[in-house]
Amino acid sequence: MKIDILSWRKPSENGKADQITTQKFIEYAIKQGCFIRLFSLDICAKRLLPTIEKDCVESSANRGITRFILKAPLWMIPFNCFFGLIFLRPIQVAMTSNFFISRAFSKFLKESGCGDILYCHTFRPSLWLNLRSDEYSYKRKCLALQISHTTNYQRLIKFGDLPLFRKIIYGLEYWICSRFEPDICNAFDAVNLINTEEAENLRSQISYQNSSTTIYSIAHGVDSIGATHSNDTPSYDFCFLANFSPATNRAALNYLLE
Repeated sequence: MKIDILSWRKPSENGKADQITTQKFIEYAIKQGCFIRLFSLDICAKRLLPTIEKDCVESSANRGITRFILKAPLWMIPFNCFFGLIFLRPIQVAMTSNFFISRAFSKFLKESGCGDILYCHTFRPSLWLNLRSDEYSYKRKCLALQISHTTNYQRLIKFGDLPLFRKIIYGLEYWICSRFEPDICNAFDAVNLINTEEAENLRSQISYQNSSTTIYSIAHGVDSIGATHSNDTPSYDFCFLANFSPATNRAALNYLLE
């Protein structure tokens, strides 16, 4: 089976949460005998138009995966964000999405062909391809939304100790995401989130559109079988693994402590 993966950041075991998750998914898929084509983003200051280039060094070092880099021009980002507001696209999606990027992918896939499955990690690269076009022959299109950004911005506004201008920006993103998320999910066959409640909320949001999209809840977790234990390790009632830079995670920790 051939899987095309769109990843906004380059997967890494030592990166941010989305980079680690993508890396682990790739490792698992390769063990299952899948062949991976990975497309990740590189913003280039000197680039005039976006191009897709093969990462020869990384691809040759790993069997079962061929890595490509979407080289996006830096000068396009302000224009992308401006038009994103006009067409009601979240900033983190709009900043690297435009006609030229979609055309670069269209040209690439016409020449090299589509894989069996398209896997888009988070909604940031979801507009790199015009998924509603008939030109792509993927048997299944999957979106790893991970979290509901609508709910995330709502929580940031409610729990975050933020200056007023930031709350206004987050409020605008919340309003845009509440309209964009259900719409982009309808362009995929399957969508997964890591939270059951958010998955249920998204199901209810897209149900009125007679959507054929299947929503899954796939929680993050620790492989207890592969973990090592020491007799000297103290026993805890609860272990909270999180990045505490987001205000929402700090609020959750304070709630548990109180």
